[in-house]
Amino acid sequence: MPRRKSEIGLDKSTPSLICLGGNAESLEIIKQVSVLGYRPIIISRGYGLPAERWAKSFPKVKRGMDRIDNALFWRGDCYNPRLAVSCIAQNSHYPNATDYDGGNFDRESIVGVLCCAVDAPQAQAAVAEKYHLPTI
Repeated sequence: MPRRKSEIGLDKSTPSLICLGGNAESLEIIKQVSVLGYRPIIISRGYGLPAERWAKSFPKVKRGMDRIDNALFWRGDCYNPRLAVSCIAQNSHYPNATDYDGGNFDRESIVGVLCCAVDAPQAQAAVAEKYHLPTI
């Protein structure tokens, strides 16, 4: 049985996966991403979505003075290629770090982009091309 992330602990080097979509159908896929040891970065444009509530329900893991999020929810349009790419750029203020996780989020930790029960292959391809990521 895989260990829970709260037992493993996350840090700057934890691999992250961009998950496009945050609806109820997406949530089961996103949960599996988390179980497999990746930090899901969920991009969706709605408010009060199941994936947003789930991501915000995690207790924050403290490591020294830093706060580490087990999952991130970024509000953005996961269907529009330009806006999906822009969402990542807006949430990544510096080349390698963002204000999320007290500056511990490293864009280089992103290992791929996944459409989670949404039909957004153009956005997935645009994000993958811009940030040199594989599509899953």
